[in-house]
Amino acid sequence: MIKRNIFLCGSLTALLLTSFTSCASTTQVNSSSLQAPAASVDSAPASQDNTTTGTSSHVYVTDIEGNTRDLADFAWAKKYPSLLDSFASRSEEELTGFSFNTIAEENIVPKGEPYEFDIWGQTMTVTVQSVERGSNITCIPADKISQGERFLGTMEDGQEYLAVTLSLTNNGDSPLDLYLNNVYIRCSVDGQVAKGPIGSEAVTSDLPLLPDDNTNQFQVILEGGETGTYSILYYVNSQIETGDLYLYTNFPGYGVSEVTTAFTPVSEQWLALE
Repeated sequence: MIKRNIFLCGSLTALLLTSFTSCASTTQVNSSSLQAPAASVDSAPASQDNTTTGTSSHVYVTDIEGNTRDLADFAWAKKYPSLLDSFASRSEEELTGFSFNTIAEENIVPKGEPYEFDIWGQTMTVTVQSVERGSNITCIPADKISQGERFLGTMEDGQEYLAVTLSLTNNGDSPLDLYLNNVYIRCSVDGQVAKGPIGSEAVTSDLPLLPDDNTNQFQVILEGGETGTYSILYYVNSQIETGDLYLYTNFPGYGVSEVTTAFTPVSEQWLALE
């Protein structure tokens, strides 16, 4: 089980979700076919000169199969061109070995609908109850927000708060030792999972305030049959619409699986926020 700690130095928000590839899961991989941008070997200049200025934005990368692709061809880049800005200054080495995720509609759990999954020999259920975003958040105490900002850093330009309230139910008989910062923000447009500065990891929650040196700021213990409601705060790119944002819950703490193809379908269920 992964126990993650909020106490990280500096701001991790700008590129935290840039390199998301694929996570292991006990859920079967969805076989639905999604349209992916074609390789752009012929159209890419020999020097792979990346430009993201004016109305023409091109970011040429090499995927793990050796194909050259223009990130500007992806649906998320067409809708949110500013996501490409973070790639403009990267070295050629940093623009190689890319892999991409797709997610099928069947893997999306609508907001308000319960999602039940296996965890350590029993099951639990998670449901998105409400979403709040903007400069003022009411579901997280101000002292908790200040504490989170001390350790993760304050929001960067172009970000705003996003708070998600979840209902968690332990359907088994044994207690579940959970960490709310094992819930992650993802972005997908037309089934193509976005790269770039989407948002941060969990900043804080509405759990009772603990001393700064306590390493279990996000810990929740749910007894058998117990239901709890918790709010989690993130920083999120203010340009991205709520309808394109999702939560990936990894309470069991699965590691990242090996990626061998340029495009990999997401095998998990993601929770819609709108």
